[in-house]
Amino acid sequence: MGENDRIQKKSGEKKPATFRIDLETVEKFRELCRGFVNQDVALNAIMNVYEREALAVSRPQYTEDMRQFEQYQQCLSAKFTDIIKALGTADERARIEVQKLLDSKDNVIQDLQKRVEDAVRSREALKPVFPMSLAGQDILCYDSGRIQALQAVKDRRQTYGQDNFHRGTEL
Repeated sequence: MGENDRIQKKSGEKKPATFRIDLETVEKFRELCRGFVNQDVALNAIMNVYEREALAVSRPQYTEDMRQFEQYQQCLSAKFTDIIKALGTADERARIEVQKLLDSKDNVIQDLQKRVEDAVRSREALKPVFPMSLAGQDILCYDSGRIQALQAVKDRRQTYGQDNFHRGTEL
């Protein structure tokens, strides 16, 4: 069967064909077809192998080219299979990545909440030290460096008094 006949057969409607073969051959063929999607695919694969072998025998100068082509074909087939397998696990991998991001986000939120609580506690602790805030705003301190700066402000207020707080800071 030539290539054109198979193309016409594939494009047209498929109808079952009867062959007069013995029962042993039928069983061997069915056994062979178990590794394929259906008997039509199996028979086409067998015909393709037969045609390549017949061509290799009739045209030996192309044997190396055919061998190399088959290697490329096997490599492409293996890569395609790997892609299909990867697509099969893509949902699970995406789910894991999203869960990691959510966990990370939760940790960041918890850390920020802890920092806010610490800042509020620090502000509450400093209210007795600074009953009046600078420029009418509450002082919120985040680290020891800020506390030292606030202590310097307190010292300056004691030295110059509340009204003369900015004395000596002009440029």
